[in-house]
Amino acid sequence: MSDASESAAPSGLSFERAEFEHQPPAGLSCGYCQKPLNTEYWQIAKRPACAECRAVVERELLAAKSAKRFLSALQYGGLAAVAGCLGWMLVSTLLHGQFGFVAIGLGYLIGKAVRKGAHGQGGTRYQILAVFLSYSAIVLASIPNLLHADSGERVSALWAVGIAYVLPFLDVSSNLIGLFIIAIALYEAWKLTRALPLSVLGPFAIDGNLPAEPTAVPDAAH
Repeated sequence: MSDASESAAPSGLSFERAEFEHQPPAGLSCGYCQKPLNTEYWQIAKRPACAECRAVVERELLAAKSAKRFLSALQYGGLAAVAGCLGWMLVSTLLHGQFGFVAIGLGYLIGKAVRKGAHGQGGTRYQILAVFLSYSAIVLASIPNLLHADSGERVSALWAVGIAYVLPFLDVSSNLIGLFIIAIALYEAWKLTRALPLSVLGPFAIDGNLPAEPTAVPDAAH
């Protein structure tokens, strides 16, 4: 049922009683597990769904709020951030230069990793995580240059980390292009971890008669 949860990571979920303009066709089957639907069905993201698949969606929505799911996203995103940062350091050292387009790639890579760790879910908490990890990977890649700068004073590794986080904003007028590239990278991370809308309607009876009481499920994670 990963198709139901990962292809349409929800931001809000509401069960409504509604009637279609036409009766469902004979031989209707679940759009996710292909199980035949004989008595009733739900409509999830405009696809018919059986009760079991609807229950999986409910569990996924609850899991998206859990600390375990967030830690999974942190693990995947953190590993991507470390790998991307180290890779950028290596490229910069070997080629003796900084390449802004790498930052955009880092934002994309980390955003995808966070979403994978979240099992396809999205929302505000995952967006903030992806943006923070992306910015960290971008700015910390400058640490080797800070440690070996000809400044007359030896900068400790701890100070270098602190300086790296504020460095892009120390001279805004001469770093407009760099800030613009960072903004694009962070937007990529934010966009890739957004919550995708998912409408869930039902239950509907195959014969057109709706049950008296609709079932409610919790809201999606943010």
